[in-house]
Amino acid sequence: MASGNFCTWNALNKSDDLKTTFGNTMVDSSSAEWNGGFGSMGMSSGKWYWEVYEIGRQYNGFFGGIIKTEGSNMPLMWDNSNAYLGQSVSSYGSSYAGYTRENSSYGGKRHDGSGGALSVTPGSDGDIWQFAFDADGAKLWIGKNNTWSDSGDPANGNNPIYSSIPSGTYVSAVMIYGSTSDTFHNNWGADSTFGGRISAGGNSDGNYGDFKYAPPSGFLALCTANMPDEDVLTSTTFVGNGNTDGPFVYLGGVPGTVTINSNAVTFGTHALKMANGFKVISSSSSYNNSGATMTVANSSSGANFKYANAQTN
Repeated sequence: MASGNFCTWNALNKSDDLKTTFGNTMVDSSSAEWNGGFGSMGMSSGKWYWEVYEIGRQYNGFFGGIIKTEGSNMPLMWDNSNAYLGQSVSSYGSSYAGYTRENSSYGGKRHDGSGGALSVTPGSDGDIWQFAFDADGAKLWIGKNNTWSDSGDPANGNNPIYSSIPSGTYVSAVMIYGSTSDTFHNNWGADSTFGGRISAGGNSDGNYGDFKYAPPSGFLALCTANMPDEDVLTSTTFVGNGNTDGPFVYLGGVPGTVTINSNAVTFGTHALKMANGFKVISSSSSYNNSGATMTVANSSSGANFKYANAQTN
């Protein structure tokens, strides 16, 4: 049962060489380096479930997982041969990822520059990867084809692949390496056929969504109809890139009066206003200093990023 607007890949927060199709839900890469993309909806509380269909893997496959929006250097991960999910927190921000192939026997996981094997086998064409993120319990599970890795049990909170995840706002993330046949299709609840490639699963979260496999009890589709009534963020940080194609800053709703490092933001000049935050378009060091942590203050905030609001912003 589909309802509301579902998460997609954010077209303003991705590598130029990460090609998106099917309404920004399918990705493939056109260059031989790591190319990244990030989800359009944030997760700061609640329990969330999504799936990824592996259409083709020519090179290293993909990293899929979550990245914390506060303090993360997402632009550095758009186009970089060494910047994949799960790299050094100090350099790239806090991210947690599963990897389609750790070795010939198992998939893998990564965080803060280190990782290890999952208990599920490496990915291949036609596999469906599963992600369950408990923002309240600070835990992440990864599965494949309806088997959770490491005897995971998201419904009961047991055996996550990562726990004690720092609080904050996280978004879905993907990294692909290679220029041929690396293609993956995400489903946050809008289409369990992945664009007509397989038969429909017809599994909802109890109210919304259409998944191939049943979400663990208590876990929801990432859509505006499920988003909690939280206040729009009044403060956050981002890492500047010194470019007019600057970072996307997630606020969870429409920005009001915004400053960056105490400098007043003029929308259309320094940033573009979005329904869930803003996109920096200034290369000025006052607003987008390369490599520096920039502090955002948002007062007189607008409407939350909910279904009704998303139709008009």
